[in-house]
Amino acid sequence: MLNVSTINLTIAFQRRSLGLEAERVVPFHVDTVLAGRYHICAHLGTGTFSRVLQCWDREARAMVAIKVVNNAEQKDPFDMGICEVCAFDILREADPESLQPVSRLHSCFYFREHLCLVMDLMGDSLNRLLSRHQMGGTAQAPPDSTGSARLTPDAIGEIALCVLQALSFLHANGLAHCDVKPDNICVNGDRLTHVVLVDYGSCVRADGERNSYAQSRWYRAPEMMLGHPWGVRVDLWALGCTLAELYAGQPLFRSSTVEGVLAMQCAVLGPPPEAMVRDSPLRHLYYTQGDESQIYTFVGGQAVILEPRATTLAGVLACNDAGFISFLTALLQPDPALRPTAAEAQAHPWLAQVKARRARNHWAVVRSEARRQAFYAPGGVYARLAAGAIGAD
Repeated sequence: MLNVSTINLTIAFQRRSLGLEAERVVPFHVDTVLAGRYHICAHLGTGTFSRVLQCWDREARAMVAIKVVNNAEQKDPFDMGICEVCAFDILREADPESLQPVSRLHSCFYFREHLCLVMDLMGDSLNRLLSRHQMGGTAQAPPDSTGSARLTPDAIGEIALCVLQALSFLHANGLAHCDVKPDNICVNGDRLTHVVLVDYGSCVRADGERNSYAQSRWYRAPEMMLGHPWGVRVDLWALGCTLAELYAGQPLFRSSTVEGVLAMQCAVLGPPPEAMVRDSPLRHLYYTQGDESQIYTFVGGQAVILEPRATTLAGVLACNDAGFISFLTALLQPDPALRPTAAEAQAHPWLAQVKARRARNHWAVVRSEARRQAFYAPGGVYARLAAGAIGAD
């Protein structure tokens, strides 16, 4: 018997019609009803391959998020949508009680030539929170001189623990996420540091399946850019880039070209191992012939050598937290063989310190609450003060 799983895809269409559209992109307006069930309340965002709507599910009587996959000339977005549905099914089977910090698929349907995925409604992405400077309480460090919102290392450590748990779960089930970035990490609940990893449209099987899109340029691992075989550790590289961005308030390797990203990686972290460059099937796209120390790009038809100023990770982040820098350095190891797995990264000494501080703070809160309850309890200090049993002096 073939090892085959099946997923039911509902096709919703106007009664007595064929469900075809004159335009490729259908505008779904607020205060209209999607597929006769989902009242559109707001547009949450638009990405390269999809848009997300906040909807009221009339049947379940709950708010949901609906990801509407673009209807493009190429079939890639639709394929990525189906890939995401399959990834959700793998994760649901592995975690039926929804204990892991990953998003959940409620259902999927096809409507007006668009694949639609119904999911849990999450809070804002970390990217949106950063751009809107909405981090409150102790999680937010003061904006820097450029006005960028920054997170404290402890808050970043809490986020890292959540994302590493999600990545460990994905990797243990044979999946690489392949698009870890602030846009795809969403707040879940009322705590900024309680986050969920979302968007599995770029997921691939760790055993060799590949799709046409993997990793946004600023978060792309060097082995992928150099055309080498790659695996789940590209997610650890992307997480390192993401955590650095949360601290700095801006992307670590921002460039309009892949060549520029690689040059910036070299300036901050040093060049990839010589063998990675020498054996790269894409070496000619980045390096001048006979000189593998120089990366070039074309500007106006002319080859231009890229020479970003050499610095260090601590220097570019202006960070003196040695433990945090050590953790980022491990994640941003150019040689994937030396980069930790998600499980190994969770055991890093800096994260152990973050967990220890979290435990101390938890028990401080517990003790404080116990004292408050004792103070106001019948016969407690407050009651005796009110009765005059304790002198004001």
